[in-house]
Amino acid sequence: MSDYSDNEQQKPTHKSYSDEEMQRAFEQSYPDYSKNKRETYSNAQDRGGCLTAFLGVQFVISVMAILAGCFLVMDRSSSYGFIGMILFLIAGIRMGLLVGVWSWNRIAYQMLLGLYGISVVLGFFSGNFQTAILSLIEGGIFYVLVQDKVDEFY
Repeated sequence: MSDYSDNEQQKPTHKSYSDEEMQRAFEQSYPDYSKNKRETYSNAQDRGGCLTAFLGVQFVISVMAILAGCFLVMDRSSSYGFIGMILFLIAGIRMGLLVGVWSWNRIAYQMLLGLYGISVVLGFFSGNFQTAILSLIEGGIFYVLVQDKVDEFY
C-alpha cells in the first residue's frame, strides 16, 4: 500500500521563471569563452582587396622575371648573361620588398617606391619611354593603393 492517500499525493510545484532569469541561468551554465580568445591573425590591419591583388600580381611578375633571368644566364649562345644576372638580382630584391610591404614594413614600402622611381628615370634616360610610362603608372597605382594605409606601417 502506499503511504499517501489520493488526496495527499504530492504534486510537483513549478515556479515560473522570467525570460531574463532563464537567460541569466543559461549564461552562467554555459560561459562564453569566445570573448577571451586571442587574435590568431598576427597583423590585424585590413590590407584591402585591391592592394592584396596588386601585391599578388607583382609577386607573380617578379617570379616570372627571375625565371627569365635564369634562362638568360643559362643560354650560352647569346651574350645576355650579364643582363640576366641583373634582371635576376632586381627581381629578387623586388620580391623581398613586396613581402616586406605585405607584412606592413615601412622601409620596404619606401624602398619599393624608390625602385619604381629608379625604373622610371632609367627608362627615360635609356630612351625606352614605354617602359618608363608603364613603371610610372605601376608606381602610381601602388602609391594610391597604399596612401591611406601608410600610418599602419611600422
